[in-house]
Amino acid sequence: MSIEQQAREVVRVKRFESGIIHDPITVRPEATIRECSSSRAQEHLRRPVVRDGKAVGIVTHRDLRFEDAASTRRSPR
Repeated sequence: MSIEQQAREVVRVKRFESGIIHDPITVRPEATIRECSSSRAQEHLRRPVVRDGKAVGIVTHRDLRFEDAASTRRSPR
């Protein structure tokens, strides 16, 4: 790569790493699996778990991968 191409790539990566999600989709610790996986493809799922305005965990697609019962509640750890 030319120096200019390298500089563009560095800017692109640095901008991505410092990206902030202003309105994340969050779930309560008592949320069902259906509530956790709605509105986004499950393979890209990452949901902060929030209680009283504070993050207490995260739900990812790996947490839900083998779960069949959509009404099951995820127990907080």
